[in-house]
Amino acid sequence: MKIILLSGGSGKRLWPLSSEIRSKQFLQLLQDRDGRQISMVQHTMAHLQQLGLQHEVIIAASGKQMEYLHKQLGPSILAAVEPERRDTYPAVLLSCAYLASHQNASADETVIVLPVDHHTNLSFYLKLFELDKLIQADTARIGLIGVAPSSPSGKFGYLLPDPLTSNKEAPLAISQFIEKPDETYARALIDQGALWNCGVFAFRLSAMLDELVRRGLPTDYHRLREQYGALPSISFDYEVVERSSSIAALVYEGAWSDMGTWDSLSHSMDNAMYGIGLLDNNCTNTNVVNELPIPVLVTGINDAVVVAGHDGILVTGKHAASGLKPLLERMQGQALKTDGDTRYGWARTLDKIEDEGRGAALTRRIHVIAGERLSCTVQKSSFLTWMLLTGQGEYRHAGEYLPLSGGQHVQPLPGSFFQAVSSCDLLEIRTTPP
Repeated sequence: MKIILLSGGSGKRLWPLSSEIRSKQFLQLLQDRDGRQISMVQHTMAHLQQLGLQHEVIIAASGKQMEYLHKQLGPSILAAVEPERRDTYPAVLLSCAYLASHQNASADETVIVLPVDHHTNLSFYLKLFELDKLIQADTARIGLIGVAPSSPSGKFGYLLPDPLTSNKEAPLAISQFIEKPDETYARALIDQGALWNCGVFAFRLSAMLDELVRRGLPTDYHRLREQYGALPSISFDYEVVERSSSIAALVYEGAWSDMGTWDSLSHSMDNAMYGIGLLDNNCTNTNVVNELPIPVLVTGINDAVVVAGHDGILVTGKHAASGLKPLLERMQGQALKTDGDTRYGWARTLDKIEDEGRGAALTRRIHVIAGERLSCTVQKSSFLTWMLLTGQGEYRHAGEYLPLSGGQHVQPLPGSFFQAVSSCDLLEIRTTPP
């Protein structure tokens, strides 16, 4: 059995903390058994380690995420690195090519695709061994795990069991897979006994290698990366599962939830208040997450989530937390707009003043990817300050260097540069006298 952890998504519903680089699965808002703060991907890996499966894992991720993966899971973690983001179907195919050409996995090997954004317990992961047996016995081409729905949600795929297979102790033959129906259709499916799909997919490695051959694409990992753009940008659910006529599902009856929204994630958080501030006792079922160096005070608000980060501030009722995506699209051109991606990362203008009598002032937030450098472009008539908000780096000039960490600042000289040791966020203030 080989396990592919899907870690490529950005998690827009967890704005403002989740981004293209620090995706939702790296937010350390959960706790392990020792009370340490851990992320979703660490939470998932901890369960796999308990079952001795950690050496069977590879992670499908983007190159920008590798620093977080190495930091949170260690430098030896294996990864299929996507050259560009193209949804879960291409990511799974690339990972399977990695298993075949880099791990010499047998074409008959069971491969299980596992998301990292669900919250459950060890009994759920024991189902992976049952999925392996299901695939190896050729019970079905695709094996899934389903749970009884708690509401007619449109966030999940639905598994409609064949009415002739009602024994929940055995794999259920699935007559139809419906990916993310609207609420009305979802309610009708639940009335017919449909289950939520947990996002776990099992199959033989050969099945996905055949997909590549069918498309005329190489099964070698490096060659496939070069032609990655030829794969359609579509989810594995739509491209493979929804089209399959041979699906079986195991039923899981324990506690399970996904953590893709602030509402669902808040139910898995052990603390109601993270960061600097105060959550008043007159608040019920409210969570506060603050990553800013200034305090947040919340009082008289129930059933809500308040999140303060460098990309923005969110105040939402928990019932509305799943509807952020269209709202974020409406905000494009405001706080979400950057000056553009650069070689070192990206920059965002926060404030700009141009006045003949007062001179000019430009304030930017700059993100520098680990290992990249930000060069000083200050003119003789200007004054420049770099303040490091997060991360660690070095200011270098004329062969000398000064280590910098969060909260420290420097006034860079012409010819100098900032070298990021880890991914960093800086505040750049540039002033020009009149």
